Amino acid sequence: AEEAELQLPAHKRKLPKYYHYYEWMATRLREALPGLEEEVEDKFLTLDSGELDVLLAHPRAARGQAEEFQRVLRERGPRALAHYQPERLSWDEARALRGSEADEDGSGEGSVGGHGGTDRALVAGGGGGGLTPAERLGVPALPA
Repeated sequence: AEEAELQLPAHKRKLPKYYHYYEWMATRLREALPGLEEEVEDKFLTLDSGELDVLLAHPRAARGQAEEFQRVLRERGPRALAHYQPERLSWDEARALRGSEADEDGSGEGSVGGHGGTDRALVAGGGGGGLTPAERLGVPALPA
């Protein structure tokens, strides 16, 4: 059966589950962090898809995670890296990263109204489908 599969044209062969996702993420990873060791790249690709997407959206966070993976690889080896579980990036950390990266590039988009990196409202709660004045400014919604 495997030999018959290999005889098929490339476009008709069965691909592993999530093949295209992994190829896409590997391409994004290589563009964001060129020159990663194969073990570190593989470790990135084992992360939760949402977590990996957030990391790739925030270059500083991705570089920091790559350095952490490289340190584990260097100090404890490939087997330890394969079993290593990094801490997940929190929402507040991602928000802070987004604000600081926008400020660094001079775009000024990282902070709306000087409210610490929030550039859009979490929930549109103004009633009637509109935004409250605070939401228009991007002020974070605080629990009552």
